[in-house]
Amino acid sequence: MQLLNRLVGAVGTLLTCWYVIDLDKRSIIENLVLFCILGFVAAIMLFDAWKVYLHRSKTYNANSPKIAADLCKKVKEASRVAIFSRDISWVTPGSEAETLLMNKSRAKE
Repeated sequence: MQLLNRLVGAVGTLLTCWYVIDLDKRSIIENLVLFCILGFVAAIMLFDAWKVYLHRSKTYNANSPKIAADLCKKVKEASRVAIFSRDISWVTPGSEAETLLMNKSRAKE
């Protein structure tokens, strides 16, 4: 949905440029400028779509080891952490997640 909302304005600009380009009525320079605008907007649109794709919310199957890896990555990147959870099963005794959380707790982060 977020990607769709972001693309609405860019698609409108693309369509406007496409329909404004008229090889018979406008000079080559004017059409070239419109083609450049069209290409620029298309490139920005693709870059933004790629950024949204990379930062999308991830879903995992229950008890997946990827959950612990992703949450450990987020905890490492954050300076301060507060975890509110009914299920903290991703932190197993002796795991990297437990060590990381214990170190954060000792440092009062």
